[in-house]
Amino acid sequence: MKSIILAGAFLLLAFTKCFAADVNVAPTVMCSFQSSFYNASDVQWTIVDNVYRADFTIDGEKTIAFFSMADGALVATSRYITVQDLSRTLQRSLKPHISSATVMEVFEVQGNESMDYYVTIRQGDKTTVL
Repeated sequence: MKSIILAGAFLLLAFTKCFAADVNVAPTVMCSFQSSFYNASDVQWTIVDNVYRADFTIDGEKTIAFFSMADGALVATSRYITVQDLSRTLQRSLKPHISSATVMEVFEVQGNESMDYYVTIRQGDKTTVL
């Protein structure tokens, strides 16, 4: 249950657009970021719901990482993927939902104890996250 709540919170964080000028990133967070993502580029920092959010590119992939403000620990990462990157089982379970909809984005969220996948679809004027 905890992982579902955590995944839901990061799903909201991933979709939240926050713009903050001159975010002062704590040294513990910066150290954690640099040790985990030493070859990241185009890093942009924001603060969302008391969590540091780093949007960056690594190995050609746009990635988002979330860090605890309390201790600088990496809490979760998120990256955009394609439907084809999903397992065959997930692709089959998704098929009825996307047959008459447009897939807007697919991303995975990796927390400390779980890996979750989310698909945003649009059907007419309605947008849904699966």
